[in-house]
Amino acid sequence: MYTGHLSAEASEIHLLLAANGLSYLFYVLFLYSFAIGVGTALDAMCAQAHGRGAKAEIIVLLQTAVLCSAVLMVPIFFTCYFATDILLLLGQNPDVAALTGRVLWIFMFGLPFCFGYEIFKRVLQAQNIVLPAVYAGVCANVTNLIVAYTLMYH
Repeated sequence: MYTGHLSAEASEIHLLLAANGLSYLFYVLFLYSFAIGVGTALDAMCAQAHGRGAKAEIIVLLQTAVLCSAVLMVPIFFTCYFATDILLLLGQNPDVAALTGRVLWIFMFGLPFCFGYEIFKRVLQAQNIVLPAVYAGVCANVTNLIVAYTLMYH
């Protein structure tokens, strides 16, 4: 988890770190866990279909997972959009809630890619095709490193 250069004031440092940690927790708990859930359900069903040699069934499962993910994204987007209000209702510090809401609003735009990656990774792995997921993971990590470094130091 990259946080970048922090302010010289101790109170602002604590505020930024709290918002950073809370936004990541919120993201994993309420957003990413749904993508993992769809992928996990897809794992077993695609593996069984591949074992039977039913390629058409794998395509139907892929389409169903994409459709389910699209439906799931609607309440997740609203959760991100209203994250500040939700956190305030839960008794969070208003400054931390506001910063966390801004970070989650940015995370919201990566959610379709997260769902897409999990779905296609699971479908390909069920068919014993793993190299595309490895390449995508390496490219994503290298890109993340470059972008994070650029945003923190330039």
